[in-house]
Amino acid sequence: MEALKADPDILKKIGSRNPRGVVGSPSEAADVMVFLSSKESQLINGQVLVADGGWALVAGTVDTSQPGKIWFE
Repeated sequence: MEALKADPDILKKIGSRNPRGVVGSPSEAADVMVFLSSKESQLINGQVLVADGGWALVAGTVDTSQPGKIWFE
């Protein structure tokens, strides 16, 4: 939240690096939860599902070697 206050365009910057070109909305996140709590997901168990629009594929892991460096600038 602090990053959003400091830079109102931060979500656009992050979204531009996402394969979809945008950051997922709260509604899209809720849709995932609705699906997972529905009968249609009854065969899914013991899994970690990443619903990030492909972000993990392009971003990889967080680089902690440079404290204070902001990756999205």
